[in-house]
Amino acid sequence: MSEPFHQLPEPAALHTLMSRHHPLDWGDPLPTKAELVTAFGPRATGQALGLLRSAIGRHDQVTADLVAAIQPGDKAHQLDHRVKGPESLARKFWTASQRKRPALTDDVLRYTVLATSPDTLVDSTRQTVDRLVDRGWTVDSAHHSYLDGSRYKGVHVVMRDPTRQQVEVQFHTPESAEVKARTTRLYEVERDPRQPGQRRSEARAECIRLSAEMATPTGIEQLTELHGVAVAARCYGKQATSRAERPPAQSPTQSAEQSARQSAGQSAERSAGFSGRSPDPSADRATRRPRGDVQDGRMIT
Repeated sequence: MSEPFHQLPEPAALHTLMSRHHPLDWGDPLPTKAELVTAFGPRATGQALGLLRSAIGRHDQVTADLVAAIQPGDKAHQLDHRVKGPESLARKFWTASQRKRPALTDDVLRYTVLATSPDTLVDSTRQTVDRLVDRGWTVDSAHHSYLDGSRYKGVHVVMRDPTRQQVEVQFHTPESAEVKARTTRLYEVERDPRQPGQRRSEARAECIRLSAEMATPTGIEQLTELHGVAVAARCYGKQATSRAERPPAQSPTQSAEQSARQSAGQSAERSAGFSGRSPDPSADRATRRPRGDVQDGRMIT
């Protein structure tokens, strides 16, 4: 952690600063920094709160730029979810550390533009990005997932504002936004390694079925670049886990040792009076109000 614990901002203080002009939903109740440290450790908590604090200075201008860039008829969707919450962000850092890989944090500030229909989605994407570029923004990366067999479909563009602040902008239609909301819980089941394999497969299959019913946006195959940056085509959810994510085969002795370690860890948590927020992605959802999207990647990260 880069600074003493007492110097870290409380989530409630960050929330107040970021909700001065638009409401912001980080769930209810907000966690305290002490609760985040208990759940995810001091390093992940410090990284999360520090990153959120660094975004405060640009947040209002980024929001104003985005709203101004949306073409008539389109709208900013779920603007109250435009900043990733401290709990979700701390979980992301904690999970990345467990997997010994860097955390992807290009969606700390994230926005959704809702086009009027599948016929206008591609044009809305181009027009909004053009207007942001006119304001000094640049495109980092882009992809769409309108492919057969993808459990999630949308257009994602990662941009940088004139100060190099990264911002994720998603583009959806009313139909794709509705399907995204309907598949949120299914996605949580699919990505949860504690769930039985059959249940994860069934959840993935249902996501794919719902997404397959959506209309394909007009011109999506011609959306191949945005200001010199290639637009990738990405398919989500064809397999429950990638080869890199699959645990190595274990001998009976290794399995027994792992079970013993897990039991010891659970006993230690109970002895310490662990009170609620867990690195387990689903543990806090039973006691806290749903946020209306998957935190995060807002669905995909």
